[in-house]
Amino acid sequence: MLTEREQIVLDSVYGVKGKPLKLREVAEIIEVTPERVRQLVYKSERKLVDFLRQLYKVNFFVN
Repeated sequence: MLTEREQIVLDSVYGVKGKPLKLREVAEIIEVTPERVRQLVYKSERKLVDFLRQLYKVNFFVN
């Protein structure tokens, strides 16, 4: 569902496999700007929300 890059970004930002990193630190790892990391976090979170909506057939966030 998520690309490998999106998984790395979310794991790093939220500290899934260690301590949470700042956007700047993640940006250095994947060689992009901190703004792009922020965009990737947002995009990845939206993908997860959409997946959960379909999986559980609920609308827990109203747009």
